[in-house]
Amino acid sequence: YFSEAPNLAGSGSSESASSSSTSESKRPVPARSAFMCFSEAKGKEIVDRSGDDGSKGGFVEGVAAEWRSLSKQDRAHWENVSKQDKTR
Repeated sequence: YFSEAPNLAGSGSSESASSSSTSESKRPVPARSAFMCFSEAKGKEIVDRSGDDGSKGGFVEGVAAEWRSLSKQDRAHWENVSKQDKTR
């Protein structure tokens, strides 16, 4: 098995590797939720403002707290962004 590993990385198998990644890229991507749209757009800003060290837990906590504090109008905006994402 290990003796075959270098051959897999060689030029002979690059065609099969690229066709594999091509078929994966054709898979439909699930639509993002309103929270995910919000988190992608505002996450870095929220973490920077909070002064957190950038850990995953701190990021999630900060974004979730901000999401919960959104007004109905602001949350409706992100719901619309999510609906637009579903139509792609």
